[in-house]
Amino acid sequence: MTKQVIGITGGIGCGKSVVMEILKKEYGAAVILADTVGHDLMKPGAMNYNGILKHFGNEILSEDGQIDRKKLGAIVFSNQDHLTALNQITHPNIIKEIQNRIHSYLLNPDVPFVCLESAILLDTDLYKLCDKIMYVYADESVRIERLMAGRGYTKDYCKTVMAKQKDEGVYREKSHYVINNSGSVEDTKLKIKEIFL
Repeated sequence: MTKQVIGITGGIGCGKSVVMEILKKEYGAAVILADTVGHDLMKPGAMNYNGILKHFGNEILSEDGQIDRKKLGAIVFSNQDHLTALNQITHPNIIKEIQNRIHSYLLNPDVPFVCLESAILLDTDLYKLCDKIMYVYADESVRIERLMAGRGYTKDYCKTVMAKQKDEGVYREKSHYVINNSGSVEDTKLKIKEIFL
């Protein structure tokens, strides 16, 4: 059987990282996190660093010359034009780098399949790199609780971010697998086992 690339997506706080960890530890999957690739490419000397600086200026830099993601985030999340510009600068290189990583994993005989995690999988061309899509979801109250505990967000901020994300129906419609991650890690493991039996 040809090795598959499984795209994993879902809203903020739904526990995508928990699902990725299970697939990595218990099934040997190679894991690619789109956010991590994006952060790697923002480092000085990396593909997106100069383009971001050229557009947003040196005021987004920290003292050591790194891009301060909080400063950049404050700019782009309060202005749709800036967010669009950032995406146009970064997304093509992120997709290219993810393609390279997928390719090298698929050539590795020790890797049974590849998982690509991205909150914006369905908003970009990333989904085209995947054979199957897995949608991870959790009840809104559970997501808010996790975000408040794990990231220190306020309840209002959680609701603001969640309101900007895709409607659940869109995720479900485009996904081959749906995992309800509202319960315990053991529950989630059982649901994943049903898929990979």
